[in-house]
Amino acid sequence: MDELNKNQVTEEEMNDAEEVIKETVDANSQDKITEDDIDQINDEANEEFDKMFDNGEMPDFSELFGSLFGGGNPLEEPILTVEKINKEVDLPKYAHPGDAGMDVCASEMVCIRPNDWKLVHTGIKVAVPEGFEMQVRPRSGLALKHGITVLNTPGTIDSGYRGEVGVILMNHSDRDFTVKKGDRIAQLVIAPVISVRVIEGEVDKVTERGEGGFGSTGVESKKEETTNDSAGTEEPSKEV
Repeated sequence: MDELNKNQVTEEEMNDAEEVIKETVDANSQDKITEDDIDQINDEANEEFDKMFDNGEMPDFSELFGSLFGGGNPLEEPILTVEKINKEVDLPKYAHPGDAGMDVCASEMVCIRPNDWKLVHTGIKVAVPEGFEMQVRPRSGLALKHGITVLNTPGTIDSGYRGEVGVILMNHSDRDFTVKKGDRIAQLVIAPVISVRVIEGEVDKVTERGEGGFGSTGVESKKEETTNDSAGTEEPSKEV
């Protein structure tokens, strides 16, 4: 580490490395690229980074990441911007440290009849960070105690959506259920999104599963045979 700190990485070297990485990203985004092209780009990038590490200290990658990934270090904590349409509602928040979902509250009173569903407004708009989605999931307490769940679970809010967040609640019980203003009605989970490039081609069917689907593996668990050492015979394991 001491040897790395002898010299500062020059701005020209940083710019050279940045240009190589940009070329890598641009090249990989093209419709057609050969493996030889990718290998050549990777070799050039490795050359530039080796030059930086040999001639100076470990560079600060935050600026480089920001230029490549839309203005921010992807290692930093994502920020969710929330706008209150209804000033009386609470912001979504985690109930406990480490929770995956934030509780979101209703901004209105709604009565849901048995086996019916309603769109419940939350009084907020959100700006989900690019590269992520917001999933709308049911709350376990409402599902267990009242048969209330999110109809299209998990609902998806894309990063480009700027309308009000609404939750479609379904009443699976045999009695009316009233949502009161301020009730916690769902959980909001932020999850990363991976985009793919779609191409047309033949799908390889030679897999262990093949075309089996829609219950092809059955419902009951398979009985496994165990060896009875004392009797010297094999008996099926007991189901519990």
